[in-house]
Amino acid sequence: MVKDSGNILWVTPAPTENKDHVANLQQIGFHVHSCQEFSPELIKESTPDILILSQQPDFSSAMKVFDQVQQVLSPQPLLTILCSEPLTLKEKERFYRKGGNEIVVGEFGPEELQAKFNAFTVLAHQINDLGKQASEASQMALLAMETSSDLGNIINFVKTAINCETYQELADHILEVVHIYSPKVLVELKALHHFAFYPDIDHPDFQAMGLFMSQHKNAVRVQHIGNKIQINHDNLTLLVDDLPDDDTPRMGRITDSLVMLCDISNRFVETLRVEEIVQKSEHSKSRFLTTLSHELRTPLNSIRGFAQVLLGKKSDKPLGPSGKDALARIADSSDVVSTIVNTLLEIASSQSQLKSLKEIDAQHIAVLLENEYKQLAEDKGLSFICHRPDSLIFRSHETKVHTMLRHLLDNAVKFTDKGSVMLSIRHVTNEAFGDQVCFEISDTGIGIDPANHKRIFEEIGQLNTDHDRSHFGMGLGLYYVYHIAQQLDGEIEVDSQLGKGATFRLYFPVHTPEVDHSEDDTDTTLF
Repeated sequence: MVKDSGNILWVTPAPTENKDHVANLQQIGFHVHSCQEFSPELIKESTPDILILSQQPDFSSAMKVFDQVQQVLSPQPLLTILCSEPLTLKEKERFYRKGGNEIVVGEFGPEELQAKFNAFTVLAHQINDLGKQASEASQMALLAMETSSDLGNIINFVKTAINCETYQELADHILEVVHIYSPKVLVELKALHHFAFYPDIDHPDFQAMGLFMSQHKNAVRVQHIGNKIQINHDNLTLLVDDLPDDDTPRMGRITDSLVMLCDISNRFVETLRVEEIVQKSEHSKSRFLTTLSHELRTPLNSIRGFAQVLLGKKSDKPLGPSGKDALARIADSSDVVSTIVNTLLEIASSQSQLKSLKEIDAQHIAVLLENEYKQLAEDKGLSFICHRPDSLIFRSHETKVHTMLRHLLDNAVKFTDKGSVMLSIRHVTNEAFGDQVCFEISDTGIGIDPANHKRIFEEIGQLNTDHDRSHFGMGLGLYYVYHIAQQLDGEIEVDSQLGKGATFRLYFPVHTPEVDHSEDDTDTTLF
């Protein structure tokens, strides 16, 4: 039985002249395909181990056929032989550089070809084995280098993040590290609803990535979606786009690095948040004590002064106009102290968790408020307007809602010298929050600078305006309203400018899950 030695493709202009050679090669086990010129179909069909180019018109013609074979065939022939006239040194160099193996001048026998092919086969296997070993070693070295680089990036990030004093600085450092892996990176710091985007927020893909991030926030910590990774953590969310395919080893390494980076960043965000709370607490405490001392001292001084005036008068005589005025001022000052103390108690009680909610008719609240404030407004020369629905039911904490609205109406009447105060209640639908009831209190008073719109809800104390000392109070009301609204899943907004009045809108969800506890409507008012 003839041993199968391999496939030969013999390209020659005169194949009939090589019949004896072909027959001898077939006898020792070669499959020989011969053609007169380049044939892509025959080359693909024969898949030659040996390519023989002979009797070509010239060296350039032979090299042209060689180029065509290399373009069509994969893998390349193990042995390429060129039979030709003597070649120049430059032609030999070009042939070998193209991948040729042997140049034969004159005739050659089948045994000689067999020996050359066997030698090249052994050498090819050895080279292939060495290539595999080198490739494996190279991949291991590359993985070690990339892993070392990843750890180096994270270590450098930690060194830099330690000195971060703001959330913005931390977000910028996160982007700086992650953009090494991707040209598009989005970070959200949840506590602040703060977004940072690489390359910048003006990039056309910023909005699309923000929408994608919001749609994939769920309990899954690490999500692979196409060529994106989203990592949801306690204090931040990271979205990275345009990454390699998720089935590559490199993708697994990148994912591990990003998860580690988010774990570390989450700790830094928590640290910054705690430091911020401590700083705000210290500042608020100092400001609160200063304001409380001043605001209580003023009415108490009035009470003491006018009381001394009354004590100096003879008790057997009726009070004259000055005595009655002193009593009125004592009563007014007592009301100021009472209001301050009651508001402090309301704030203290708001720190405890609110218990069960119940169905409330907004119309009922509107009627109570209109009866209470209509006369107060008219006594000051103001008109009081109330727009209320026939009935609008929502679930909330009735005592807290009523108290919040009283604070807003107190401010509206207090800071309005002429014009009107209006209470309006209506049903609204918001795409993000669904059905809501909106309480709107507007006035034609002194107004608020837009630069202070956020501050009035977050700090205790009145703003420094020309009207401050004509209106007693600590500025506790809006602070109270803001924090209770958050506890009731509501929100408050303000629309105002200096000298143009103010409009406050208080929103509550119509449908709120019921909590299984007893009603807590404890009245904290002492006076």
